[in-house]
Amino acid sequence: MAKNIIVCADGTGNEGGYTPDSNVYKIYKAVNKRFRGTTTNGFQCDEQIVFYDNGVGTAKNKYLRALGGAMGFGFEDNVCDLYKYLASNYEPGDRIYFFGFSRGASTVRACNGFISRCGLAKGRGKQNRQLDELVKEAFEAYKQYETRPQLAENLKQSGRSHGVVPVCFLGVWDTVVALGFPRQTDVTGAVSRTLNKIFEKAEALLDRRWPHNFYHYRLTGNVKYAYQALAIDDERTAFWPHIWREQDRGEEAVVEQVWFAGMHSNVGGGYERSGMASVPLYWMMLRAEKCGLKLEDSALQQALDDSHAHGRMYDSRDSAAMMYRYHPREIEQLCDGRLSGDIRVHRSVIDRINHRTANYAPGLLPAKFDVVDDEPGAAVESRQPGSHTRWSAIRSEINRWVDKRKRLYELMLTFLLTALFAGIAVWLFVDVPEKADGFLGYLADMLDYVVPGFLEGLVHIIVFEYPLALVALLLLARYYIKLRNEYRENTVTACEKLRHLVIEENQSASQAKNDHGTSVEQ
Repeated sequence: MAKNIIVCADGTGNEGGYTPDSNVYKIYKAVNKRFRGTTTNGFQCDEQIVFYDNGVGTAKNKYLRALGGAMGFGFEDNVCDLYKYLASNYEPGDRIYFFGFSRGASTVRACNGFISRCGLAKGRGKQNRQLDELVKEAFEAYKQYETRPQLAENLKQSGRSHGVVPVCFLGVWDTVVALGFPRQTDVTGAVSRTLNKIFEKAEALLDRRWPHNFYHYRLTGNVKYAYQALAIDDERTAFWPHIWREQDRGEEAVVEQVWFAGMHSNVGGGYERSGMASVPLYWMMLRAEKCGLKLEDSALQQALDDSHAHGRMYDSRDSAAMMYRYHPREIEQLCDGRLSGDIRVHRSVIDRINHRTANYAPGLLPAKFDVVDDEPGAAVESRQPGSHTRWSAIRSEINRWVDKRKRLYELMLTFLLTALFAGIAVWLFVDVPEKADGFLGYLADMLDYVVPGFLEGLVHIIVFEYPLALVALLLLARYYIKLRNEYRENTVTACEKLRHLVIEENQSASQAKNDHGTSVEQ
């Protein structure tokens, strides 16, 4: 009896049914678990079974939850959960479907790499303890693959393994590989340079205690169909996406990576208002159905009805998220040398640009790209806004303002780190003055309410002993906010100039298409 096995891994902090539904959880709910029959591509399917795994950072313990969210602790357990489920259910002839978002996308990619390097253990009919031992043995071989590949080869050739099994479908939204300490930090000054060195040393030490740099995320020859939806507008370095190198695919494999409007969770889902996220959800569902996955009859229509290219685009660095390192996604740099053709952009991006929805003006669109539709295999339309004579000058202007915003972020970080270390020093070594009455006492009480407890001593020293320093700090904060708003507005203005060129290119392409249609009719 052949079956479809669907494995879903959610993103950081996403817990289906408890947090706003991500696209992964919507896929999980949409699978038709009662289906028996022939799929759209002729596969005789006797059963569809589906497994969903919460993202890292959803542990009940608040400390483990924080470590999972910040550094990806729990990632190994999630990879092994997926592998164990497949091992306990897979039989030759079954078809595997992977879906993942964010770190969940890296989880399914790491699990596929696990299978590709070490094979899939035969776990059907095994007791749970026996199955755990098989998974543990295979995972040890995975960890040591770079130094002792023979362990994995011996395992694949043994009677305890199915060997490398085919994966029918690998669908991911905005893969983020963020394990351990931060990387890819822009060097814009002494603080970032120092932090880079600290993080580099800390990462090396952490990897010895908690190995996490061995996972294999690349495309492998056992994957038949691979699709990735990517976010254009996220501005956090920590969330830069992991693009497949399409040349790694198998001979007959189909790989498609398409960019959509919005932030990380505008593409993978998880915001309260999910109109934008439903656009790449529908795009992915169409491809999964074409590849033999059977969804509930209403699921596709529901995703289409919910799709709204002009929906709300959230701010990836709003409120406390402003502490994330600022760096818009450089699409051309991210894709350089990794694609078989031109960069692909979904038509909904063009629609949002043409309508100027919420003043949408992505500043780092590539100079040349293809516009693609929802339907798999539909013809693409080429766009080359970079051929305009003003393109390079406008991009240079955008890059200048982006660089200024990076440097402003570093100044903010420098100030906050200085305040942090000063506060800790006061907390540990300095006698704090008693609170005074009157206005200064009221002001100190108000500040105590908003700062962490260990900074209260520093606050009291500044308020009661150096009130002029407090005035200077408030003026400095006001000036910082003024600069931040000014730099952002200037960036937007430069991006609007670039948008004008893209709209011109869209109009020219539409006119050429209409002229071609008229000539064909004649």
